[in-house]
Amino acid sequence: PLPSPSIVVTLASRCDGASNFEQIANQSAVDETRRRSYPRAAMRQTFFLNGVFKLNHRWIVSPNAYISKMATAWEYVAGGMAHYNLSGDGNTQLLGGLYYRVGDAIAPAVGFQLNNLKLTFNYDATMGDLGKYNATRGAYEVSIVKTGVFSQGRGIKCNMPSF
Repeated sequence: PLPSPSIVVTLASRCDGASNFEQIANQSAVDETRRRSYPRAAMRQTFFLNGVFKLNHRWIVSPNAYISKMATAWEYVAGGMAHYNLSGDGNTQLLGGLYYRVGDAIAPAVGFQLNNLKLTFNYDATMGDLGKYNATRGAYEVSIVKTGVFSQGRGIKCNMPSF
């Protein structure tokens, strides 16, 4: 029998870039004309759906999806990562995954994790209209992530599948 899955559902709202506009708009010394020349950024609302499933003692898969809306623009992304336990104890893992941004891009990802340090590399391959402007070159991202519980303050423990 497979272990029971752990599913995380998160709802987030944020206003990207608005803090600088708000600071300018709230300065009492700034006249009305200048204040109007710095419009407020629209709020970006994002809904995430993430899952983490331990299939057996060697494999954990993490499917993810999100929908994001800012003003009249919508973005849909779906994909996931797979973690393969190289060492048997979970201290050394090989990672691979693939994400798709609807009508725009595909992003393969590879990574390696040693203890609580993870290094991932992904390439955002442009497939949509943006390709006209960047010659379909896309972009790459390198991530270095350290995981664990910090000793300062009160620790929060999450029950997540692990090797």
